[in-house]
Amino acid sequence: LDAGGLSLMFSVRQIRSVDIALAAKAAGYDCLYVDMEHSGISVAETGQICVTSLAVGIAPFVRVPAGSYDVAAQVLDLGAMGIIAPHITGPEDAKRMVDCCKYPPTGHRSNSSSIPQQYLSQKPLLKVQEQINDETMVFAMIESRDGLQNVDAIAAVDGVDCLLVGTSDLTAELGIPGQF
Repeated sequence: LDAGGLSLMFSVRQIRSVDIALAAKAAGYDCLYVDMEHSGISVAETGQICVTSLAVGIAPFVRVPAGSYDVAAQVLDLGAMGIIAPHITGPEDAKRMVDCCKYPPTGHRSNSSSIPQQYLSQKPLLKVQEQINDETMVFAMIESRDGLQNVDAIAAVDGVDCLLVGTSDLTAELGIPGQF
């Protein structure tokens, strides 16, 4: 993405094994996202998939259930490189998600003594936080009329890196379900 190229990603909803990261690498994908909103995949399983993804060079992202700021913080500490935040309706929602995903000065993410991205290195905490802030993405999903009306304000929140359109929920909310 930094080079302006195409990045291939797919969602993980049914497979709970770390083998999915190996399959993604073998198939030529750049990243995957564990969909915790629409699956029964646990925090622990998500963490294992994220760590394996990191080890094979696949960027792991996680879509957390709506408003699950605590889950977002947990999976980031377990190796996720970004959070896909569904049902963002305004800049307040987006800011709250950024706050739990980014370290100061951008957010208020709590410090963990060791995260998988450190690879057990002794890098100083401040350097780790700067690196992780640079590498952690926050995706705001626009899936409602309110989100659509506030899209410019959501996009302007410092720390929101990408907007995603939740087409199924948005078209249903607009009274045109499935008319993408």
